[in-house]
Amino acid sequence: ADIVLCTALDIGEHLLKNGAEVSRVEDTIERICFAYGAARVESFAITTLIVASVRMKNGEHSEQMRHVKSSAMNLHRVEMLNNISREICQDGIPISEAREKIERYKRSKPYPEAVQVLGQVFVVFGFTLFFGGGWLDGIAAGLIALIVALVSRIDLPFNKGNLQIIIRAFIAGALSEISVNIGFAQNLDCVLIGTIMMLIPGLALGTAVYDMFNGNLISGMMRALQ
Repeated sequence: ADIVLCTALDIGEHLLKNGAEVSRVEDTIERICFAYGAARVESFAITTLIVASVRMKNGEHSEQMRHVKSSAMNLHRVEMLNNISREICQDGIPISEAREKIERYKRSKPYPEAVQVLGQVFVVFGFTLFFGGGWLDGIAAGLIALIVALVSRIDLPFNKGNLQIIIRAFIAGALSEISVNIGFAQNLDCVLIGTIMMLIPGLALGTAVYDMFNGNLISGMMRALQ
């Protein structure tokens, strides 16, 4: 019972860490436990905590909890972890194999760091042009996005969580103002809008609304507030 619930919670925890909906986390935990022979499963999750219990058919019982201290949006990892849960439920793969895949997938990245940074630069450049900026505005915004992306990857005690967003937004705003004042860019509003687009948590906000529509009001409000 302990191993089955621990395996299910490993997947549930990393789903929650990477931006999955609370309803998906609870459903995944229950399906995995039932696939490994549980007679009864109870699970409860909010954005920072998962509590679950399982009773096996032989009477074994286990209760465990996970405190999720931080979360981010990474749909690649969510998809990989979903694939493991599908394999467990459909193919009945052994727990040892499932745990090996969990360890491999929970740190996986779809693209190298350099490609992710380059993607942010091109996205910001495109949004700046889309909102009416000129080519120089787009280039300035792209360079600012490059600087902000590199700063966000510096591992410092104060460069984490919500404070990191404040730091990145301040840097983006200050550099946008400087680029216009020195005459490199022309339209401050377009540069600001373009650079700020990489900081807008669209997926997280959509997930919060989805949670609330599914009746998970506490989780939805917590994620929206975050």
